[in-house]
Formats: sequence, C-alpha cells, structure tokens
Amino acid sequence: MKRELDVLKKVLLWVLSAALCGILLWFAGGKSADLLSLAALQSARLNLPWNTVKTVSAAAETKKEEKTSADSQSETEKETSTNREKSELKNDLTETPSDIKELMKKAESAAKDEKKDGKISDWTYTTEGVTDSFGLVKVKNTNKTKINIEKLLKRKADLSVNKKKPCVLIFHTHTTETYQLLRRDWYPTGNVTRSEDSGRNMVRIGDAICEELEKNGFKTAHDTKIHDLRYSGAYDRSRASAAEYLKHLCLPFCHQNPHL
Repeated sequence: MKRELDVLKKVLLWVLSAALCGILLWFAGGKSADLLSLAALQSARLNLPWNTVKTVSAAAETKKEEKTSADSQSETEKETSTNREKSELKNDLTETPSDIKELMKKAESAAKDEKKDGKISDWTYTTEGVTDSFGLVKVKNTNKTKINIEKLLKRKADLSVNKKKPCVLIFHTHTTETYQLLRRDWYPTGNVTRSEDSGRNMVRIGDAICEELEKNGFKTAHDTKIHDLRYSGAYDRSRASAAEYLKHLCLPFCHQNPHL
C-alpha cells in the first residue's frame, strides 16, 4: 500500500510539473525554451538523484552562456558594420578636401579687406536649343552626327577593360579655369577666374577623379597640359593632346568610335 502511495505521489508530481510547464509556455512567448528547462529541472529535483540534477543544470548553464556569447558576437559584428558605414561616410565624395578647405579659409580671411566689384548672376539652364530628347534626357546637338537617344540608352557597353594598363584618359580643354572659393553673389576687384596653379584649376579636379578611379582598381592617364593660355583654339589643342595619348594607350572603344 505504501509503495502504491509513493508511485501515486510521483505521478501527481509529474502531472503538476507538466501543468506548470504548460502555464509557463503560455505566458513566456519567446523565452519558453529557457522556462521549460527551468520547470524540468524543478521537476527533476523532486524525482532524480542530486548529482544527475546538477549535471543537467550545468548543461543548461553552458547553453545559456553560449547563447549570451553568440548575442555578444552579433552585437560586435553590428557595431563593426556601423563603424564601417561611418568610415565610408567620411570618405564621401561630397566632403570638401582638406587642401581646398585651407584655400577657402585663406579666401575668407582676405575677403574682409576686399571691395565689391560686380554682381554674380544666377543662371538656370532650360531646354532652349534642345535638338534631341527622350524622356528626361535632353541634348543640344550642334554637329552633323545624328543620334538616337533611346537606342543608345538600350545599347550595352561592349568594353573589355584591362586594369593593368590605363583604361581612362582625363584631359582638360580649358585647364586654367577655376571655381569661386566662397559662396556669395558678388566678386571683388582683381577676382581670379583663371590660374596656372594646378592646386586651384581643373587639374585639381582631374586629380580627385583619378584618385577615386585608382582606389577602385582602374588605372588612369591624366593629361595636365594647359591648352587655354590663349582662349581661342583650346578645343583643337586639347583634341590633339587626346589623340596623342590614344596612340599609346590604344583604347579600343575610341578606335571603334572615331567620331567621338
């Protein structure tokens, strides 16, 4: 009789443990697995030898530590990804280079003593003079070459790029042209609009483009020759320079399209 009562007690304990697990699972949601382990251990403590319970408990703790470690690693990876994105933002092409910032600082300092000589006019480009258009693409074609914009946009580039040799040529038709260093609607007496200084004219722009292309694995050729010491004829002189480069670079696209 006593033995039957002991068996009955164990059965009742198991039933109560199972009911407790069900209730915990219903309330727990995402943490159900951990609570299930806890309920099982509580039940086991009532029915199993202590050493066995201790082993199961240690295994549960190990699993919990592994989960914590995995979560920590995930957070570290997420933080690394965020830092990488911030670093990429720092290298954003819209960021003003340090040497240009220095020039702007000097120009701002000198502006205190400058006298206004004339007004800078804003100019909005319109579709006036457009000869060909397709969608949002507008072209003012002033040569005899006929173009089909829709067909050109659908055509895939047929280029084989050898990254071991220069595959991009950058040259400047009007090399000495410069940008205003300060944002204002007037210009001072003695305002510089052209310069032979490669740190201020179009060569500086070309250097920046070359740098970005080289970073991405494309070798470049940069012609820094000044073609506009005399404004008239600058296009012809720059064309001659480009043709000279092509003899040595042998860019396949340009040979296939001699009209460009």
